[in-house]
Parts: sequence; structure tokens; C-alpha cells
Amino acid sequence: MRLDDDAVLAKLAELNDLAPLHNPPALEAIAEARRLLPDVPHVAAFDTAFHRTIPPFAPHLSRCRGSGPRSGAFASSASTG
Repeated sequence: MRLDDDAVLAKLAELNDLAPLHNPPALEAIAEARRLLPDVPHVAAFDTAFHRTIPPFAPHLSRCRGSGPRSGAFASSASTG
């Protein structure tokens, strides 16, 4: 987990080609959250290690027949509390 700052967000944007469906919308959401809540610390958390430990059959669940295993982020979430 890292505090989001402009340098971190710029590095994440450089990786948009690796996750074009996830990174750009997530970066837009972070930018909007930072705009609306400038005094609140914002963090980026990555769950890549979790996806490396799932059982071999799990990447094949809930997908169209014939498509390859999925990887990366499956959802973005926020917590207030």
C-alpha cells in the first residue's frame, strides 16, 4: 500500500497498456476522490500476490468458454469508516 501522490499516479498511468480496462477508470476515480477530498490521505493497494495463490482451477471460473485465464484486478472498491 502506498500513499497516492502525483509521482505514483504517473507511474501507474505508464502501465495503462497492461490493464486498459482497469487502470484508466481507476486513475480517474482516484483523481476525482483527490479533488473532492483533498485533506484525506489516499492510498493505492495492490492484490497481485493474492491472485498468484488462488487454486489452478479458479482463473477458469465464470468466464466464456475458450477464453484464456484472467489476471489482474477484478474490481475496485472503496471503504469509508
